[in-house]
Amino acid sequence: QRAKVEVDGDRVTAVFKILGYVEETSDVETGQIAVFVGPSFVLSVRMGEPGDLRDMRSRLEGDFELLQAGPLAVLHGILDVGVDGYIAVAEELGVDIEQIEEQVFSPERTDDAATIYKLKRENLELLRAVEPLTPVASDLVRGRLIEIPEVLAPYYRDLGDHLLRASDLSAQHDNLLGAALEASRSRQAVQQNEDMRKISAWVAIAAI
Repeated sequence: QRAKVEVDGDRVTAVFKILGYVEETSDVETGQIAVFVGPSFVLSVRMGEPGDLRDMRSRLEGDFELLQAGPLAVLHGILDVGVDGYIAVAEELGVDIEQIEEQVFSPERTDDAATIYKLKRENLELLRAVEPLTPVASDLVRGRLIEIPEVLAPYYRDLGDHLLRASDLSAQHDNLLGAALEASRSRQAVQQNEDMRKISAWVAIAAI
């Protein structure tokens, strides 16, 4: 489903994507978590491999002050797992983009178009996860989405800030990859022109 956060009185429904980065293949794995929050309960449903919540649960159980804030503390913990995943994936993609930029502008002859397209596709997974939540992030930062206990307000503002940062990184990656693709195409065209000139020169010499 498309990522969303819906508020109906004292009940909240949040559906958002969970991302994971596979170091060996530079692939972005996508899962999903749906969270249903009421006055005295939190129910989460996870689909896919990314987004293990066991560490989050252990941290919350050790923080009595946050637990006193009720189900919204748990909701923050679950959302935080997702947003941390977005930042981690964005940073890993940033490293991959730096490497492909070095290849594109290196003196060696390389054809990097396929790699750039792959990175654009992986960055699109990040964009699809983050973009629908950007308005939610703005509301979280301004405290307009839900009535948040005072003890949790700084945590939710921080969550919104991180979500906006992930959105900015995704947009920057898309721009950099677009520029790298154009540079790669231009370089390939120059190389092909040089090859044609060399072939033409040898043909002329052979003709003489």
